[in-house]
Amino acid sequence: MLVDIPFSLKIIQVVLISGIKFLFSVPLALGFGFSWWQTFLITATGGIAGVFVFYWLTPFLMQTLKLFIQVIKNLLGLKHRRIKRKNPKKAFTRRNRFIIHIRGKFGLFGIAFLMPVILSIPFGAILAHKYYHSNRFTLLILSLSVVVWSLLLIVIFFSPQF
Repeated sequence: MLVDIPFSLKIIQVVLISGIKFLFSVPLALGFGFSWWQTFLITATGGIAGVFVFYWLTPFLMQTLKLFIQVIKNLLGLKHRRIKRKNPKKAFTRRNRFIIHIRGKFGLFGIAFLMPVILSIPFGAILAHKYYHSNRFTLLILSLSVVVWSLLLIVIFFSPQF
């Protein structure tokens, strides 16, 4: 038996999904039966809200992560163990190389372009804050990217030939 979800809960679900993994929000909104304009307004609002929340939470998240790592090291007894290395090697993973490539070649616009669909909104907002927090247009660029991707995804999913 299918449960009928109230309209307000459907909106909340789409807004939350839009703020975390934007790519899935448009199909979810269409599955709920929202119109073109409702889908655009709800997904864009949720995506922009996600950008702002995660952008401004980045310093707190980084500080909490450092504290968490320090507590784990203390619990494991690694605090007093020091390995002397002259030049510790940086481990470059596929993900690190991808981020460095995008940042070096395209900068903030590359992160903003990839954020809603390939990267997640939280990860993109954290990267943008880490590398471009001094740029006063960072939030505007990230928000415009969300709006453009919302329109593109709606056109793709609403189009009958796809």
